[in-house]
This record gives sequence, structure tokens and C-alpha cells, in this order.
Amino acid sequence: GMHIVALNSVKSAVEMLDKKNSIYSNRQVAPSMSGEPELMGYSQTMAYLQYGERFRSFRKNCHRIFGSRTALVAYHPIDEMETCRFLKRVLTKLDRLQAYVRRTAGAVILCICYGYEVKEHGDPLVDMA
Repeated sequence: GMHIVALNSVKSAVEMLDKKNSIYSNRQVAPSMSGEPELMGYSQTMAYLQYGERFRSFRKNCHRIFGSRTALVAYHPIDEMETCRFLKRVLTKLDRLQAYVRRTAGAVILCICYGYEVKEHGDPLVDMA
């Protein structure tokens, strides 16, 4: 169950949510994932961080890199190139659509995050994912 608190005044809400947010705010972890991030070594990644200074720093950096149209324009050439490759693959062999979607998503992420260009066939990083 989830607890819900109803406040009767704007002043109390602002004080509770803005001024003391570090006390009252946190991020829920999915029950099925609660013990696994530590085992997999992912506990310090943004997806599993609890609300706090480290999470705010991650979020601030993500917003700086991806948080505006101007910032995203830099990634349009990568998106266009991988979309063209995706469409060519689909036109050639439609029955492998799911594999092509997976490969394209992986290629875009790897290129944007690491500058890694995925090989057309048998790329070890895409195959591993």
C-alpha cells in the first residue's frame, strides 16, 4: 500500500515539499528489483539511485546533455543515419523486425553515449545485450 498525506494549506505543502524535500522525497524501487542491483553492480547507476545529492547531480547532467531541443540537435545525424539503416534492413527482410529494432536502439545508444559505431553484422556489443 501507498501512504497518502493530504495537507490543508499551501504554506504547509510548500514547506514540506520544497524546503524539506530531502526528508520526504525518495524514489521507489520495483519489488522484483530490490535486491538485484547490488548483485549486478548497478546500484550506483541513475536508474537505481535513491533521491539525494548523487541522484540530483546525475539528473542535472542528463538535463544539461539531453534536456533541450538545442542539445538534442547534435544527435540528429546519428538518429538519421541509424534510421536509414533500419529502414533498409526492414525493406530487405521484414521478418527480422524485432532484431532490427533492437539493433537500431543499441546502435543509437552506443554511438551517443560512447562514440561506438556498431558493425553491420555480428557486432559483439549488440549481440551481448
